[in-house]
Amino acid sequence: IQYAHPMASILGILKMIHRAHEGMCNKVHLGLLFVITIYSASATAAEYLRLTVDLDVDGSPEVVTASTAGTDDFQKYSVRAGAATFSGEFFAVDGNLPEVKPTQIGSSTKQKLLLISTLGPSACHYVILSFTQGKFFRLLDHDSKHCKEPQSRDNGQIETVTWEGFWERRDRYTLNTRGTKLNHVAQKNYPVEVTIYASEATGVAAEPLSLKTAGCKGTAIPKGRRVVVINYDALEKRYLLKGPGDTCGWTPESITCARR
Repeated sequence: IQYAHPMASILGILKMIHRAHEGMCNKVHLGLLFVITIYSASATAAEYLRLTVDLDVDGSPEVVTASTAGTDDFQKYSVRAGAATFSGEFFAVDGNLPEVKPTQIGSSTKQKLLLISTLGPSACHYVILSFTQGKFFRLLDHDSKHCKEPQSRDNGQIETVTWEGFWERRDRYTLNTRGTKLNHVAQKNYPVEVTIYASEATGVAAEPLSLKTAGCKGTAIPKGRRVVVINYDALEKRYLLKGPGDTCGWTPESITCARR
C-alpha cells in the first residue's frame, strides 16, 4: 500500500477508538493480493485511489479507481471497474475520503467483493458491491452509529451490527450462487443480555412493570428493581425480561432506555 500523503480521516479515527475499546476483534478475511495507491485530494483528476484485484476471479484482474467531485460538505464519489460505475454521497469533513477495499466472505468463497465505508453526520455508512459479468451489484447498504463495519465469517456469512438504543442487533447474510445478492438469514430471537431498571423499561417511574406470562410464577416487577433483558423476539416484536426470583415475562419492544 502506497500513500502519497497522510490523510486525516475521521472514519479512521472512529474505527481506532472502537477497536481499542473492543480489544481483539474478528478479522475480515481478505486472502488476496492487491495494490492500492492513494493520491492527494488536490489531484487534478480527483482520483484518489487505484487498486488492482481480480474481483470476478476470471484470471484477469480489474483496475478499480475511486474519485470524488464537489466542494460542499456533502460530496459525490464514484467507484469504477472497467465500464461499471457505482456512485454515492459522503460527508466530506477534515479531508475525509471514502474507504474502498476488497474483501470476501469466509475463506472458502473465491469471489472478491468491494467494501465502501463513508462517514455521515451521525453514523458510518457501508456498501458492499460484487462485480459480475462486467457489472456492479449492490449487495448491502448498512448504517452503523458506532462505525462497526460488516464482518466476514468463516461460515460463509456476512454479519452486520445495528444499535437498538441499548443493545446491538446482529444480522447475518449469505451470498447467492451467482454472487449478485445477499440473502438475510431469518432469525426469530436475538440475544440481548442487558440489565436495566423496571421503571425505565416503561418510562413510567411510579408504576411497576407488568409482564405477559412466559411460564414463570411472577409477572409484576416493582419499580426501581433491576431486570435482565434476555432476548428480543423479532416476530412478535417484544422483549423477554427476567426479574428477581421466579419472575419473568414479555414486554412490548417500546423499552425507552437502559441505565445499567
